[in-house]
Parts: sequence; structure tokens; C-alpha cells
Amino acid sequence: MVAVAACTWAAFARAEAQPEVAPEATVVVVRSSGLDGERHDAIVEAVQARLRAMGRIPVNVAGPAEPPSLEPALARAVHAYHELRPEDAAADLDAVAIAFERLGTGLDREALVQLFVVRALSAIALGRPTDADAAVDRALQIDPLGRFDPATTPPSLVRLVERRRANVRDAQLTIASNEPIEKMVIDGLEASPSASVIALAAGRHVVRVESAGWLARALVLEVPAGVSTARIDLEADHEAALRARILPGASDAELVAAAARIDASVLVVDVSTRPDAIALRIFDGELAHERSESLGVDSEVELIARTAVPDAEAPISLDPAPESSRTRAILGSTTPDEGARRRRRIVVGATSGVAAAVLTAILVGFSVRNSDAYVGSFERVAR
Repeated sequence: MVAVAACTWAAFARAEAQPEVAPEATVVVVRSSGLDGERHDAIVEAVQARLRAMGRIPVNVAGPAEPPSLEPALARAVHAYHELRPEDAAADLDAVAIAFERLGTGLDREALVQLFVVRALSAIALGRPTDADAAVDRALQIDPLGRFDPATTPPSLVRLVERRRANVRDAQLTIASNEPIEKMVIDGLEASPSASVIALAAGRHVVRVESAGWLARALVLEVPAGVSTARIDLEADHEAALRARILPGASDAELVAAAARIDASVLVVDVSTRPDAIALRIFDGELAHERSESLGVDSEVELIARTAVPDAEAPISLDPAPESSRTRAILGSTTPDEGARRRRRIVVGATSGVAAAVLTAILVGFSVRNSDAYVGSFERVAR
């Protein structure tokens, strides 16, 4: 008994002593036929999200999608207000404002001012003065010199704006960063990234900074009156660095060869629609598997993502593809040792039967392989 316990403890100690493995890259390719762009993008995002949740770095060879424009959503919200549906307009405008703060883009400054002015009008119509004050304050923080045309603007809003304008305070902001900033946008208006001081009104502002080779970052700043400094550090865009070495439109064999050069694994998801089903082909760098699902299944996108990147504890069984799609030859000149090195590496931190079962499921289940002055007006608001 003592000997068994000693051996078990030694095995546990060796497992604990192993160094942690750095996150490994997985080249992700989603090819779809018969799907619209929105559903395709949703599948890509879902697959990448599951990979990130597993501590891996997904590399989308198609590149990241451009940030969406929020103009259509804003137009629908303004339309709801003009159709005398202020409750719907307020909810939609709040959703657009949240999206803008998350992205830092999607609306120019004029449109952003319109958002908060129409939000104030909706609040007035709903009898919510506190909400109206807050919306007008945001509009004035973005464009302190904005003016209304009294002939087309409700007098109640004109009076409210002039009353709240008395609260506007000047501020001077300096942006510091760990890397040179190539592009900076504040509240939808591009600002000089080299400016030592940015003049604006005190209050809430959305700043987006971009630089090649670094992840774009959007930050909401509460800028105090007077002089202040905000630090916005950038993170390296690992996906861009890896993506630059992958050939878009490559075959399975080309993807495996390219991924091997950057010590990454491969995950290819082919999605096509049939008259009554969705056909999936999943290629994990060594084997291809196929599966068919009836159309109309709940959470179709999530099902595809879970099939491509299954949970370790519950691997999803797929039908093997025909023998012709088995792809040992794809590894080309890669030696077995190199192929094994690229397989997923796992640090075992426990010796229980449950841990062993989970490890076995991960290894044998279908899994991802290792893979500056104020200028502007409110004129467009009340139209």
C-alpha cells in the first residue's frame, strides 16, 4: 500500500512539475456554400470563440471582418420615434449606443449626436426628464457648440439644451500608449494621434485607437474638467502575424504544410446546404469527418461550432469520411515525430480517474489539433 501511494504521489509530482504549455495557434478555415454572409460570419465567430475558451489562438485566414456600420440600426430607431413609438425608439437607441461604446466606430460624430438628441426627444415624449437630461448632456459633451433650428425643433428640447449647456466644462486630454498610435477616433471624429493635447468637453467619450500589427482598442473614458491623461495600451495582434503566413484559398494539404511552418494546427469546417439538411465536413489536420443535420435545428450556428470544437468531456461522434479523404499523405515530408509534436499537448494536474477519463476523451475524441476645435451642429436631428 505504501509503495502504491508513493508511486501515485511521484506520478502526481512529475505531472505538477511539468511546465505550462503556451497557447497554440489553430488555423481556422470556414467554407460555406448556400449560406448568406451573416450566417457564415456567425459560424466563424462561434468556432473561434470555442477555441479561445479552450486557451487556443484561432487564426482566421479570411481576416477579421470590418466593424459593422451602425447607421441602419440608428435609422430604424429614428423611424420608430417619428412613427410615435418612443418606447421602441428609446430601447433601440440605447442598444446602438452600447454597440458604439463597444466598437468605438460605426457612426460618425454627426450621427452620434443625432442618436442622443433623438434619445432625449423619446424621453421627453415618455415623461422621463432624468433620461432626457442625460441624453442632452451626452450630445453636448460630443458637440458643445451644437445649435438647433428653432423652426424645426420642439421648443421643449431647445430650452432643455440651452439649460444643460450651462453645465459644459472644458477639458484637455493627453493619450499615452505603449506603442505609437497610427489612427485615433474620438466620438466618431478622427483626431490627430500625434497631438500632445486634445481639446474636448469634460464628460463621457469613446476613444478608438488603431495601429498596424496591434489589436484595435475602444475605450470609454470619463474625462474630468481641466487637464488629464489617459493610458490606452495596445496588445499584439497575434492572429494578423500568423495570418500573414497563410495562403487564403489554400487546399487542405497546403493549409497543413503552411500551419506546420508556424507550429500551428488546422481546423477546416465545410458547410453546405441541401434541400432538407446542412452538410458538414470537419477536417482536423489529419482526418476528415462528415455529418448531416436537418434544417431548422435549434441554435444551428452553435451546433456547428460544437461539432467542430467539441467539449472534451462529451466528444461528438461523426461519421468518418470516405477513405479517400483520409489525409496522412497531406503531412508530406513531416515526420511522425513532428506530427506528434503538433498534436495537442496537455499538462495533467491530477491523477484521479475522472482526470484520466477526461484526458482519454480529449485524445481520442474529435478535437482540435495543436494545432480639435469643436465644430458641428444639431441640424439633422429633428428632420
